[in-house]
Amino acid sequence: MSQQKISIIVPVYNEEKYLLQFIKALLTKVKNIPSIKKIVFIDDGSQDSTGKILSAFKKNPLIKIIKHQKNQGKGAALRSGVNAVKDKNFDAFIFIDGDNQHDPIHLPDFIDSLKNNQIVFGYRKLGKKIPFIRKLGNNIARFIFRNFFHIHRKDLLCGYMAFRKEILPQLQWRSDDYGVETELSAIVGLKKLPFKEIKVNTIYLDTKKGVNLFDASLIFSKIPYWYLRYDRSKIYFLFSFISILVIYFLLSFKAPFSTRTLIPNLEPYPDSLYYATPAWNFIHGKGFNMLFGTYFVKQVVPPLYSLLLLPFFAVFRDVRSFYFANLLLMFGSIFFLTLIIKKLFGNKITDFIALIFLLFLFVSNFYIYMLPAYLLAENITIFFVIFSFYLLSSDVTKTKSLLSGGIGILFWFVKFSNLPLGFIFYFLYLLKILSKNNRKYFVYFFSSLITFGSIFLVYALTSQIFAGHKNLQSNASFSIKYFQPNVKFYLENLLGKNARFLWFEEKMLSPLVSLLAISGVITGLFSKKSRLLLFYILSFFFALIGFMCFFYSQDTRFIIALYPLIIILIGIFFQPLVKKFSPIFLVSFLIVILIGLLFVKGFNQRKDERMIMTFKKQVGLNFKYREDPWYYMAIQDFNNFFANEDGKKIYLGTFLPPFLVNFYTNGYYHYLPLTLGQDFFPEKDGLAEKMKVKSIQEYYRQLLLDGNKIYITNIYSNNLRQWREDFDLLLTQFNYKLVRRGCLETCNLFELTLK
Repeated sequence: MSQQKISIIVPVYNEEKYLLQFIKALLTKVKNIPSIKKIVFIDDGSQDSTGKILSAFKKNPLIKIIKHQKNQGKGAALRSGVNAVKDKNFDAFIFIDGDNQHDPIHLPDFIDSLKNNQIVFGYRKLGKKIPFIRKLGNNIARFIFRNFFHIHRKDLLCGYMAFRKEILPQLQWRSDDYGVETELSAIVGLKKLPFKEIKVNTIYLDTKKGVNLFDASLIFSKIPYWYLRYDRSKIYFLFSFISILVIYFLLSFKAPFSTRTLIPNLEPYPDSLYYATPAWNFIHGKGFNMLFGTYFVKQVVPPLYSLLLLPFFAVFRDVRSFYFANLLLMFGSIFFLTLIIKKLFGNKITDFIALIFLLFLFVSNFYIYMLPAYLLAENITIFFVIFSFYLLSSDVTKTKSLLSGGIGILFWFVKFSNLPLGFIFYFLYLLKILSKNNRKYFVYFFSSLITFGSIFLVYALTSQIFAGHKNLQSNASFSIKYFQPNVKFYLENLLGKNARFLWFEEKMLSPLVSLLAISGVITGLFSKKSRLLLFYILSFFFALIGFMCFFYSQDTRFIIALYPLIIILIGIFFQPLVKKFSPIFLVSFLIVILIGLLFVKGFNQRKDERMIMTFKKQVGLNFKYREDPWYYMAIQDFNNFFANEDGKKIYLGTFLPPFLVNFYTNGYYHYLPLTLGQDFFPEKDGLAEKMKVKSIQEYYRQLLLDGNKIYITNIYSNNLRQWREDFDLLLTQFNYKLVRRGCLETCNLFELTLK
């Protein structure tokens, strides 16, 4: 390279303060470098004496001066400089700033590096000499570029760089301003072009010049454009992701603050109230607890889901805003699932057709698009399962090792039934780290694990959440006697047969989806490339299902978090098809499967109904029709009724959970249970014990003797047959009068008096 021709490109704008000093230093250094044949100065519309200083050197045969009549920006100046000499048979170009902050002493280093590298970037040590705001912007940009543009650069904003002539056609930047350095890094990263970095001196003579906050904002605003422009596959990816989000939005959309949806009911009880109440109490200044009135109920679920709800409750001041938290979690789940599936395929259009189809299978599952409307921790568990698989399927890095050390503990901070998910993830990721034979990743992983584990241990000890927990009583909750019937139940779930999710009876899987997943297992066994991923998936399945098979209760929601892994299994099946067969065959094959799913009754999750009809009903329900949230509407009805009552202290007896009433009450009445068997009352240290209620009838009788007024309502009495019987029995113990009808006779109000 020393025998070849090199040109130096120097953009300048209002540099009168340091320009002369810089030119003299540059010429002194260049004098001893015979390969440098030309120095091109571009005066980018300077309004000070910069032009006059340059004109003093115009007779120097080594220097060429280009004048912009108006300031066009650094990127435009560099382009003008390259265009002025690119036809002069120069073999390489070195970009250097004319503000005397790039030391010419490094020119030999660049020239030497150009011998074996087409691209050479300079980098400064980001120490004390760099202004804080620039250091911060540089670090943020490095993080973005490392994770999205897949380029690891030490200093993205350094304009000291060099390029061989043959690589320039691939580096056609469009930025006219200070964004040129960042855009060049974006191009190099997305096109996976090799480069070398060399250290240069850190010189800051004038902190007011260069990239200011406005310039930085403009640069950051262009990053999404660069991300899409220089890699067409990113456009396909974005189209796939947005298309699926639109479909999911249509299927899952609700108006949570209206009475057209069941969201205000805050079901299912009591789990939903254990999650919502601590967050609700906290933003109302009552602490992060299960406080009802003056009574504390023991918290029996971990706090992470509740903590996630905090910002939404704080912003909206409405408990129904949990829906937005769930929706955000699902959007995140779809995003990371998209990244995982994309790794199975390439960047061809057929690969993205397969990607869209697999994502459609995910978002079109009845339980997946139904979940955001319910206050269930399964929403966050699904996100963590997908994110954990993203970590397992990605290259090991410092950041991902730190994240992986915490993710297993976070599983436990969501639900205790996630215990096997946390353990199996740690086992698999530890194997992954050990296979890399890199001690530093091992240290990062265990440092994070110990930190998060210590936090969990402190929480468990201080909260005493395990003490007396009903689901941790081995003889009652976990037993070998449950194993056989549970194995049968969960196997039927996975085969697309019977399922039960809370009160829903739709199948967990379409039988066709189940068949495709089984095909994925078989394909993975015979595919060396997919065998490790299959091992990860089956490990999660055996860990979670094996654990839940010993649990006393059967419910599809205990294993619904495995559904995204079923989609990945189907992706394993499609992977060789995409590569071996023509696009026409693949599209035809997917269309046949899609037609079967949409129009064959036996392939739908809902019995005796085509999937296309299920979708039509769901979208219609979301946007046109309504579901009446009777429990919420009943409480509003009670609020209106009691707002007009005055005088005596008023009590309302109801089967509705106390915390649900507490979310919506206007405070004109006090809560009473109708039976000691309803939620939050029968447990040890439950509300019955706290309120010293031993007999409902005697408690009511004493309140009436004390001059209070008592009303009772039949809302929610049909939840259990025993409750209906208890309600009827209570009416026989007192004189009663129907004072208000409501909710189609399901939330009538009765006033009780002593016989």
